[in-house]
Amino acid sequence: MMIIDDLMTKSMYLFVILTMMGGASADLDNYTALKYIYNGTAINNTLINGDLDLCKLGRDNLDGIIIQGCRIEGNFNMSGIHLKSKADFSNTTFNGTVKFEADLFDDDAVFNETAFCSNVTFKNSKFANIHCKNSSFIGRKADFSNVSFSGSANFINAQFRGAVNFIDVQFHGATDFSGAQFLGATDFSNTQLVEAYFSKSIFYRKAVFFNVSFSGNAEFENAQFKEGTEFKKVNFLGSICSFSNAFFGRYISFHLVNSKGSMYFDNTKFIKKLEFFDSIISDKTYFSNAIFGFEVVFNNCTFNIIDFYNCTFENTALFSKNIFDDNLDFSQSEFEKDTSFKFSTFNGDAIFKNTNFKGNISFFSAKLKGMTDFRGASLSGPIANFSWVEFSGDTFMDNISFAKNSSLILDDSKIARLDIEWNQIKDHLEYDGSTYLALIKNFRELEKFEDADNCYFSYRWNKMIDPSRDRLLKFLDIISLLSCGYGVYLSITIVLGILMMLIFALWFLRFEWSLDAVLFSIIIFSQAPRSEKYSNMMKRHEYAVILEQLLGWCLMALFMVVLTKKLIIMS
Repeated sequence: MMIIDDLMTKSMYLFVILTMMGGASADLDNYTALKYIYNGTAINNTLINGDLDLCKLGRDNLDGIIIQGCRIEGNFNMSGIHLKSKADFSNTTFNGTVKFEADLFDDDAVFNETAFCSNVTFKNSKFANIHCKNSSFIGRKADFSNVSFSGSANFINAQFRGAVNFIDVQFHGATDFSGAQFLGATDFSNTQLVEAYFSKSIFYRKAVFFNVSFSGNAEFENAQFKEGTEFKKVNFLGSICSFSNAFFGRYISFHLVNSKGSMYFDNTKFIKKLEFFDSIISDKTYFSNAIFGFEVVFNNCTFNIIDFYNCTFENTALFSKNIFDDNLDFSQSEFEKDTSFKFSTFNGDAIFKNTNFKGNISFFSAKLKGMTDFRGASLSGPIANFSWVEFSGDTFMDNISFAKNSSLILDDSKIARLDIEWNQIKDHLEYDGSTYLALIKNFRELEKFEDADNCYFSYRWNKMIDPSRDRLLKFLDIISLLSCGYGVYLSITIVLGILMMLIFALWFLRFEWSLDAVLFSIIIFSQAPRSEKYSNMMKRHEYAVILEQLLGWCLMALFMVVLTKKLIIMS
């Protein structure tokens, strides 16, 4: 940074030297120069020696003043003067301090390609139009505090070597700082602007925009902010506020910002921390293709439509306690670290299609009132926390993927309609009774009956293995598992029935040694009519027959109950 500053300083001084060599061709003492000014005579391409104090003229107004292509060696003072006509200082070099305090310019004030080599102040002055295109402010400070511009202000490609102060300034016309370079600290506090253009401007030191109002469009496209930047209590009242393709090398803070129009941050690079606090953006906000190199914090803000399409978040991203009044889109974005949307409210659709979350993600206690779309998203972090979330609209998680050891938490969430496959979440879903029951209901309403059965089976299994569960209930759970798979798997009941028939057939074969023993077991178990030839076998195995009949009745009844339940659910 110091190398860049030195190069900029050398280039400015080179400009001044060239101006001296090509401009001033004759010498003029300060007394003669004052006489020319008093008489309204133009001074061109002249070297003026000594201090030039226009207050010594003994008059507080002038028709106009023209000092073009000159070099003024001493200090210059034109404070308290009323200029009724054009003031032209273009291509002039001021080597000493310059004062234009409390002046009144009724016509244009021209400082194009002018070099101020020492401190300069325009404090409390009033301008119609000011032209400072390609001007150089090389001194340690340029003070424009409490200045009023009733017309346009042109600072295109101006260079401010030291600190520049635009505190309490009123810009009533278009203001253009396009291509301007601010090498010192810059302060626009308490300033009022209409149309403001900072395109391709560069701020090498801290830039402060505190209590600023832009009543027209504000354009910062391709601007570079090398150090910290603060927009606090700023009102963007125009239809557009654009930071497209901007570069923020240090922290950037938007605090208590109120934007009536759209804000553009597309293709912008944030190298360090970005903060958005307590702000309201009434129209659209675009961050598409932006790169966030450090922590991102959006807290207690209200947005309309907001677009984060194809963004890269290289550090933690926190979006807590925000209100998104319309659609939000994070499609194709990448979150390298933890991401949080805690306590946020989504009144429109929330789109996360094909988004990659590599760290933890949390929507704890968020309210998603519109459609929520996670189709094709990848949740690779250890924890995806959706506990206490209200999904009021349709939620799509088709083809969502989890890392091997990722956990999905849906504890105490309210789910209206969740479109997802059970196989996608079964190995990742943390157990919560109410969540499982809500998912079972959800799958049935979607007519995904197999997913509903599998979810119910997992629900009963987790209840059974709970160490705190009552022993009697756990015993009944085991019976339900072995007899009918908790009432969802008819195949278990059928297999159990076949197994019982085979067991009793083996018992009968110990004594009968014929195929009749197997047929006898089947007849007894199935309650089929028995012929006389089995009467002796029934007498010899009376207790076994009673037991098999009892078990057969129970399993047949259980089979009919489970089958009826399934038919009712599927109807």
